[in-house]
Amino acid sequence: MACTSTTLLSLSLILFFNLAGSQLLRSDLESDSPDCTGRWVHIRKLPSKFNLDLLTNCSHYPLYDNFCPHLANHGLGPKTHTRSHSWYRTVPFMLELYFHRRILEYPCLTSNPSAADAIYLPYYAGIDALRYLYGPDINSSPEHGLELFEFLQQDSPHIWGRNAGHDHFLVMARPAWDFSQPLTNVLKACEIVNCSNAVCELDPIRYMKPMLQSSFCLQPPGDSPTRRSTFDGILAGCIPVFFEERSAKSQFGWHLPKREYGEFSVSISKEEVVLKGLRIVDVLMAIPRADVRRMRDRVIELMPRIIYRRHGSSLGLSCDLINYSAAYGNGSN
Repeated sequence: MACTSTTLLSLSLILFFNLAGSQLLRSDLESDSPDCTGRWVHIRKLPSKFNLDLLTNCSHYPLYDNFCPHLANHGLGPKTHTRSHSWYRTVPFMLELYFHRRILEYPCLTSNPSAADAIYLPYYAGIDALRYLYGPDINSSPEHGLELFEFLQQDSPHIWGRNAGHDHFLVMARPAWDFSQPLTNVLKACEIVNCSNAVCELDPIRYMKPMLQSSFCLQPPGDSPTRRSTFDGILAGCIPVFFEERSAKSQFGWHLPKREYGEFSVSISKEEVVLKGLRIVDVLMAIPRADVRRMRDRVIELMPRIIYRRHGSSLGLSCDLINYSAAYGNGSN
């Protein structure tokens, strides 16, 4: 079965790149239109190690989901159900593959890089990032992209040199964090919890146990600015580390007092981390242990404000989230 899947994947990718060549030639012939002025795009030919070969490793990262099923339909993923003709189970990390396929239909493609206004690089940077984030090259993340840069400078260097690369673009289907934050030594101070395939949804001990054993719990934005683990972490006595005010401070003033955030949480500017290279672990390690103990005590005091007490049971709580909400709703504190 594994061999069959690999064969099918290879055949689909071969078809993909054969299609790429035919679309490129066709667009050159058909796009002779004033509408393309200032919009001509040339697709740079890259060695397969920068795109095709990366897809063959879709199940090689033990701490990351097997993304092989999501490669179907050129990155759109499998159909939502067998009768569906228009809807697919798409994951955002496949955007690089899908964009590559879709740009082949762009009406203003040219095979002449000198005539192009922009040069598209079909490099699957987000997929390649997996080996630096979860794979064997985890200690070499600063080298991510260097091989591509060297290729562009050595292969037809006049294309890159025309505008010093400023007319080149690519799609990066992962958060900027994954490309700017080397993980060397950070893993020694952190514990990774693998919640892929929804294994944590019905088994909270998987993530609550590490939280109970940790002093700090990072709470970057998730699918929305806030995330459930903020409250799970507080219930575990873990000091939350926020990267923007929308994650909690500007939303939950009734339950997490705005004026007291410095007493129970740590705020780190995401811009400082992403753009200026601030190391999160350095910030947290610099906090005196006495301050950490005081912050954890304050976190414990906040627990009743975010927990629902079962009706008919006190559990030793005189107040819970309902009481606090009702009090604030009536204008009292």
